[in-house]
Amino acid sequence: MRPSAYLLIPLAWLAACAPPPHSTVSAPAGVEESGVGPEIASPAPRENSEVSAVVPSTAVVVEAARARLGRPYRFGGQGPGGYDCSGLVQQVYREVGISLPRTAARQARVGRVLHPAEFQPGDLVLFGQNGHVDHIGIWIGGGRFVHASSRRGVVIDSLDTAWFRQRLLGGRRVLEEAR
Repeated sequence: MRPSAYLLIPLAWLAACAPPPHSTVSAPAGVEESGVGPEIASPAPRENSEVSAVVPSTAVVVEAARARLGRPYRFGGQGPGGYDCSGLVQQVYREVGISLPRTAARQARVGRVLHPAEFQPGDLVLFGQNGHVDHIGIWIGGGRFVHASSRRGVVIDSLDTAWFRQRLLGGRRVLEEAR
């Protein structure tokens, strides 16, 4: 392998979770917020073989994400000492019994495609540019989501923030509503 190729490997990994700038909304660890939304029992999706067949509720997913608020950002981190965006999503879903791929780009292919008006607590929220996903979080309702910020660690942010609003690509539902 040429020496320049060694430089491309870390750069490709960095692109998997691009850091957003400062934000206006965050919550410290242990702070409870209202508006999570109703608990919905959900059957597991069958669209992607990388998702297990366990069926937790959306409230359990949101609670697992919130339990990590205040944890530090760590590049490549999958907890408990720190998380990157996709490591946080993967670990939260693993805790509730669902296996997801490791990278944001691969996680963005799991489940059913959603438009922002369809977001429900527990859904994956996808960010990037030109259709390329480079950041991911977990929707908690009320225009907010939990994610791992490279500058602030695991926090709650809002889609009202210009950076997120401009880069929102949509979402994915890993948990399907029970009918």
